[in-house]
Amino acid sequence: FARALTAGGVWYLSMKQGDTTRQLDGRTFTDVTETEVRNLLEASGLDVHDIWLTADVRPGREDCWVNAIAIKP
Repeated sequence: FARALTAGGVWYLSMKQGDTTRQLDGRTFTDVTETEVRNLLEASGLDVHDIWLTADVRPGREDCWVNAIAIKP
């Protein structure tokens, strides 16, 4: 994704918070921590503008999400 951005391009991402990789119905899900997201974005050459957590708003769900905004210098 970093290569697809032009200079000054902004990327928003949201991933489930956690430290596991799991399979469900033939699909693979990788949960992340705030530190992992920061490290991945910075290793890709992006500047991390902000990282924050949000609660899942779907009824009956208690998941937490790691959100980030990164900018290509």
